[in-house]
Amino acid sequence: MDENTTLEKVSKKSKFLWLYILVIVIILVLIVLFVFVKTNKDSNPSDNIMADLNDLNIIEDSNFLEDENIVSPEDTNVIEIIEIENPENCGTNLNCFKQYAAECKEGARFLFTDVISTENKSFTRTTEYTINGIEYIYCKVNLSLYDVNVEITGEDDFNESMVSKEDIGTDGTCYFETPQSLIDYLDKKDTNTFSGSVDCFYLDDNSTVCSSTGDMVNNSCEGDYFMLEYE
Repeated sequence: MDENTTLEKVSKKSKFLWLYILVIVIILVLIVLFVFVKTNKDSNPSDNIMADLNDLNIIEDSNFLEDENIVSPEDTNVIEIIEIENPENCGTNLNCFKQYAAECKEGARFLFTDVISTENKSFTRTTEYTINGIEYIYCKVNLSLYDVNVEITGEDDFNESMVSKEDIGTDGTCYFETPQSLIDYLDKKDTNTFSGSVDCFYLDDNSTVCSSTGDMVNNSCEGDYFMLEYE
């Protein structure tokens, strides 16, 4: 074998060696890049989630989490509270209110409209009843003038002290002997068979004294609501 042939073989081996080294270097670089990308991706999972959502076109802009139409957990709690409390507001539904009255359920409310007629006037009065729960042994109920309309049916002898819309919000309190006493009272008011009254007046020291008669004799009431004049 001559010298040229030997040199040629050595040259070929060198080329294969360098090619082999180059392939190994490329593989190592790819492995390092893969590890770097994987580590960086795992360190920001929230960013990855947002990126995935963007890829799916679920989020159209950066204001998604601030959208006022999205219900937060706090809003959900508010909605649940409203759903629990609303049934106790019976509106004008007497049967609904009577169910709560049977337990003297605190917070139950009811609107009742009656007509008070005098010699030449007619008063359409709406009262809001709110049960305040049991106090001592009595069922405590707040009465508040919710609305009133006056119709003159005879000669116009308007009295400045007569009840008017300026008195809306005037309230009083009644203590019913038992929850059943409250239900009986409501039934009689509803069927217009109620017979009784609560009369209150001021003493010299500006304190008030009230007395109950008829169907209210076993119950006691107090407050400015019972001092409104319908004459």
